[in-house]
Amino acid sequence: MLLLIEDLYAYVNILYQSPDIGQYEGGGLQCVRYRSNGSNYLSEEERAFATSINENRSKMSICLLYIKVGGLRIPNWNLQANIHGFVTKGTIWIGIIDENGKPAVTYNVTCGQIFFIPRNNIHWIKNIGDAEAVVVLYFSTHEEFFTDEIDFVFSLTPEDILTRTLQPEGGVDFIRSFERRNQSIVLNLPSNPTDSITRQYPQSDITLVWKYFYDLEGARKLVYNRAETAWAGFYQNTTGLIENAIVYGNSVFSKLHYPYPDSLSLGVLRILPYGLWLPHYNLNAHEMGYVLRGCGKVGVTNEQTIEFDIGLGDVVYFPIGKQHYIKNTCEEDLILIRAFSISLENITLYTWLYNCNNITIYTRYYSYNNITIYTRYYNCNNITIYTRYYNYNNITIYTRYYNCNNITIYTRYYNCNNITIYTRYYNCNNITIYTRYYNCNNITIYTRYYNCNNITIYTRYNNRNNITIYTRYNNYNNITIYTRYYNCNNITLYTRYYNYNNITIYTRHYNYNNITIYTRYYSCNNITIYTRYYNYNNITIYTRYYNCNNSSINFHLSINTVHNTSH
Repeated sequence: MLLLIEDLYAYVNILYQSPDIGQYEGGGLQCVRYRSNGSNYLSEEERAFATSINENRSKMSICLLYIKVGGLRIPNWNLQANIHGFVTKGTIWIGIIDENGKPAVTYNVTCGQIFFIPRNNIHWIKNIGDAEAVVVLYFSTHEEFFTDEIDFVFSLTPEDILTRTLQPEGGVDFIRSFERRNQSIVLNLPSNPTDSITRQYPQSDITLVWKYFYDLEGARKLVYNRAETAWAGFYQNTTGLIENAIVYGNSVFSKLHYPYPDSLSLGVLRILPYGLWLPHYNLNAHEMGYVLRGCGKVGVTNEQTIEFDIGLGDVVYFPIGKQHYIKNTCEEDLILIRAFSISLENITLYTWLYNCNNITIYTRYYSYNNITIYTRYYNCNNITIYTRYYNYNNITIYTRYYNCNNITIYTRYYNCNNITIYTRYYNCNNITIYTRYYNCNNITIYTRYYNCNNITIYTRYNNRNNITIYTRYNNYNNITIYTRYYNCNNITLYTRYYNYNNITIYTRHYNYNNITIYTRYYSCNNITIYTRYYNYNNITIYTRYYNCNNSSINFHLSINTVHNTSH
């Protein structure tokens, strides 16, 4: 298949070979970014990639910063973007002066660690190691961006203004002793570069440093089949996180603390030899990755799948909603430094095309997560979600086209979750939901088109859940609901169009449930309801249009109101 430049290079850029590199006495700066003047692009490949990230409004650009031993990225500030940096080699010393002019926050950063520099904050980066330092810089903009270097701004300011502002003892003669330049040095080198290796550099209080620094190398890792990933983002649920992760997440991402618009989430993805990062896509974030080590292939799907090789120094970009996969084709680990255009407060996961994943999500202690899972086309996933202690989650699961997933959801202790599950087109899922201890969940399940799901819901101990199940179009579901101990649930079941469901409901021990069942259009359901021990249920069953249901209601020490209407 013949690929056009704009087809392939919309998703990949060979950054380390890019001609767009600035060479300075203290190092170099190599970028792939959008330019408003198209004549400033140095290759058609660069133009295609930059146009792609701009037209898709990715909110991301990327640069590589090389600093020689003792070299200094002179104090500067960025006018359009926040900066997220990942040190891939060496040790650097960073200083940041915020917009309020407080004393600089200074700290060291070494390989595997990341740093954050807010928009318009004056900062510097100095190599204090004994070898060249290399830093991957992500800028939170897809537009053309500029930096102001303090030496160049100094050179542009009139002498009398500088004299009156700084008030040096030598007056205007002192100001004139500085060299005036028509452009910035950007990266300079001291007369004795090795002196920086032995010097001690000031370190700010650790609680201040953590607002701008995160040790990703020591972070909690998520392990998958032949792959692992670690993230520096914001999490509502901070259980198990180290203090550095909590402070960094709140400082950079939380709107309650320091809201920096368009901040990115940085992370590392490691794929073991010949491993595959399965086909997926993101509907709430753009994704960009820099290949730090190894080699492999990336596939991106439009009307057809485009596959291309990647290796050390390459940059890949996946727009929102673009299905893609990454596979390791070498005998060493494939490592990518990835950036997402969200804070990771929202979780969106999509698996499809013959997936057999084990997916486990824990949300604990005052969580407000949005969790969405899509499983499509011959999936046999094991999906388990635990929500505990005052959770207010929105959980949505879509399973479509010949799925045989095991889905289990545990909601415990004062949960008010919204749980919605859609199962369509020849699904044979096992769905189990446990809601316990003062839950007020909204649970809605849609099963349509030749489903044979096993659906079991347990609600216990002072629950006030709204449970609604829709089964339509030739369903053969087994539906079992247990409500026990002081429940006040609203339970509604709709079964329509050639349904052959087995429906069993157990209500026990002081329940005040409203149970309504609609069975319509050639349904042959088996409906059994057990109400025991001081129940005050309202039970209504509507059966209409050629139904052949078997209905049985068993009372024991209950005061129920029963309505059964047929048509």
